[in-house]
Amino acid sequence: MKWRPLRLKNPVMHYEWGQRGKGAFIPRLIGLHDWDENLPWAELWMGAHPKAPSRTEIEGREAGLDELIHSFPEELLGNRILNKFGAELPFLLKVLTAAEPLSIQAHPDAQRARELHRLQPEHYPDARHKPEIAIALENFECLVGIGSPEILENKLRKYPEIRKLVAEDIDPTRPDSERIFKKLISLSIDAPDRIEEAVNALHKRLLTKSRDSLERMEKLFLSLSTKYDHTDVGLLLIFLMNHLALTPGDAVYLGPGIPHAYISGAIVECMANSDNVVRAGLTPKHKDARTLLLIADCSSAPSVIHSASENPVTVYETPAPEFRVTRYNCREEYTVHIAPGTLPVMIFILEGKGLIRWGPGNSEKLTTGEVAFIPAALQSCQLGFYPGTIAFSVHVP
Repeated sequence: MKWRPLRLKNPVMHYEWGQRGKGAFIPRLIGLHDWDENLPWAELWMGAHPKAPSRTEIEGREAGLDELIHSFPEELLGNRILNKFGAELPFLLKVLTAAEPLSIQAHPDAQRARELHRLQPEHYPDARHKPEIAIALENFECLVGIGSPEILENKLRKYPEIRKLVAEDIDPTRPDSERIFKKLISLSIDAPDRIEEAVNALHKRLLTKSRDSLERMEKLFLSLSTKYDHTDVGLLLIFLMNHLALTPGDAVYLGPGIPHAYISGAIVECMANSDNVVRAGLTPKHKDARTLLLIADCSSAPSVIHSASENPVTVYETPAPEFRVTRYNCREEYTVHIAPGTLPVMIFILEGKGLIRWGPGNSEKLTTGEVAFIPAALQSCQLGFYPGTIAFSVHVP
């Protein structure tokens, strides 16, 4: 078979928290001119996960990328990846657009992922961990990790309703992030009525404040408290988590066990090829608070990576062995030589135009919203980006 870059057709997930209306990011990105404005557009998946694999045309027929990898593992992945990860694409790339907050969640490490998959495959469909990086495409809000002792001390003074819950066995003047987080999670399991009592009291008090005097998390709390039951511990956890406001190009890396919740905005998200999520609150989906107690890492500060706006290339280095993401922000024409041994590479054009060159005189054009998978069989290639282009590439480091 004569190999070339594979253009990908990518599935969309219409989760309830996704963006709606004429301004929805994903349908505009993929070039739709007319769509159901009541339908939520949440995630665009680019990869070979069996839940929603990208599809491509090859020799006159359409096939899933996962199917092709299983049929031609050496040609698509190469021996380096086969020897390390087996016949599966190690990473999954997404565009995620949130109009309202996602669940408070964390992801298991590799050992715990295998165990959860063995015991509860209906809730944990993959035997793999899920480290991930979120890269802002626009101004993006999220909650990541639990605040430092100094921040928590201030929060417990400001919100006596929460302080009352944890004061029995925790000194509020010397707060411990992990103990406070796990105390609240434990109460949600063993004494949800106490969570409800605290939420009701806080809700009543905040309603007496003027709208202009409310802080960001207080406004979010009042909004979410109309949607979720007042026994939902997530309504209290939002006050204790680190609130991050990322600008385009900035990123946050989420390793195993880091509690987090996306609030609003659009990101490119890259992760190990897994859909394992341990949720504790702010969701109608399956919640597994007991597992979150076991895996939560409350001691790590948010791992934020800033992108210099004047830099045409940003490489997002993370500890994850499955992926490395590069962002190209091209004011002028820019050319990248992909060296032998680097392929396969996935290319996603967020805005503008790109060109893939390989072999003697072969080329493939890409434009806004288009994605290509460059197989290992090509050995090497060249990427060219036109002025005004923003693009992302992913490969296995």
